[in-house]
Formats: sequence, structure tokens, C-alpha cells
Amino acid sequence: MIVIIILIYAGLGRIDKKDSKHKERHFQVQRGSESKTPINTDVYIPSTGTTVSHLTHTECCAYLDVETTSLDPSKGDLTVIGLYLEEGNEQRIVQLVGSEISSLRLIQIMKKVKVLYTYNGKRFDLPYIKAKLAVDLTKYCTHKDLMYECWRRNLYGGFKEVERKLGIKRKLSGMDGRIAVQLWR
Repeated sequence: MIVIIILIYAGLGRIDKKDSKHKERHFQVQRGSESKTPINTDVYIPSTGTTVSHLTHTECCAYLDVETTSLDPSKGDLTVIGLYLEEGNEQRIVQLVGSEISSLRLIQIMKKVKVLYTYNGKRFDLPYIKAKLAVDLTKYCTHKDLMYECWRRNLYGGFKEVERKLGIKRKLSGMDGRIAVQLWR
């Protein structure tokens, strides 16, 4: 999902119309670890036929997505916190799973982050993290919820509907939150 959040961010405005050649993104994600493998940050947006070139920020930013076993934090578990962090030309992916999820670890990871991007994070991800870990990430950085940016551009609907409207295709179509929970269990 983090890759899709990045693609939605890219599709909302940082489009380089000079290069419309498709370029793949390469990620190495290991459970409970960080990857500092060089990542091609050029992203092709099929709906526009353009490529977003080099999504780099001068200040540290992060894209966050969580996976849970329930929509209600009082009834469910926080199973995965996924983060894509970017500072200048350095990118890394951090994936906290199960017992690796802790307040201290999350705060350590977020300490340099100035801007945090999510999709529906204001209503779901951040309140869930606050309920489960007692950490309010908005005290550490500016939060930008891309769902509202999409709405400002008349891109309504759920996450998958916005993906479809932007021409973003998943490698694993048909995969949803229920399957993620089954795989976690």
C-alpha cells in the first residue's frame, strides 16, 4: 500500500511530462528490517502517460500505512506499520510487524521526519496508532492526508477507486485487507 500512496502523491501534481517511458520501482523489503537499497524513484502514471521524475524531498518525509485486524482499535490488533522514508537522495523502507511494533521503535524511526503522508490516515491510521501505542505522530511532524488532496481534485471513492481513476494497477489485484489478515495469522 505504501507504493500506492506514493503513486497517488505522484499523480496529484509532481508530473514530469518530458519522460513518458515506463520505469519500474524496485524495493527490497525484509520483515522487521530496514532496506537502504537504492530505489529508482521515477514513477510512471498510466492515466496521464507521464513519469514523475525523482520524488525527492530536501527535508525528511515519510509515507505511512498500517494493517490491522479490525477497523476498531479496541477490538483489533495493529499488525503492520509500513513506512517509506525519503531524505534527499536516500530512501529506505521500514516494516514493523507484530511484536516489533512499539512506541519507542516508531518514535525512533520518525525522529527526523518533517512531513508524513498517508491516505485516510487522519481518520484511520493515525488514530489507530494513537489508540494502540499512545503515540500522536502529528506532534512530531506535519501530516498530509492525500485522501483530502484527492477530494480537492474530484477524485472521490475509496483507495482502490482512486487508484483506478489514476490508472494505477496493482501487481496483486484482488488482494485486500482480509487476505492480509489471513496471511498475518
